[in-house]
Amino acid sequence: MLRNSVINILLKVGLSISLLYAALASVFAPSLVVSRWPFFVSNQISEGTLSLFTGLICLVLIAWLFSGKKKFAATVTVTVAITLTALLNILSVSFLFSLAPLFFIALGLSIRYYPRVRIVSETMVTPLHPINPLHEGSLPDEKEENNFAQ
Repeated sequence: MLRNSVINILLKVGLSISLLYAALASVFAPSLVVSRWPFFVSNQISEGTLSLFTGLICLVLIAWLFSGKKKFAATVTVTVAITLTALLNILSVSFLFSLAPLFFIALGLSIRYYPRVRIVSETMVTPLHPINPLHEGSLPDEKEENNFAQ
């Protein structure tokens, strides 16, 4: 159990370092961050706003990963974000090769945090004494009702 927790933390740290790099790059090299957005987005929104938005998204994802709340949803969100980033930059092969390990780390964490469903088998419950509907007073409740009626 402890080994699994350590593995989960290490995978989260690996993802968070890359997200932290993207957040810091949005502050120190905003033109690099804006160049990764599609043209229809970067043409409509200013460079400062887009880099601030990118940095905030990365920091929120880091906080969500380490919050421990809705772990599966957090890792799936990071996986989808990495996938969308890869699809929007499909022509940049070197960038895709740098995203591939992050995608597989996020996908592995998503699979690890997938909610498990435990199925409990149905068991037949047998009463302690046999119930005979023809015999009056076979149930304890009927005996008590007969005593009250008298």
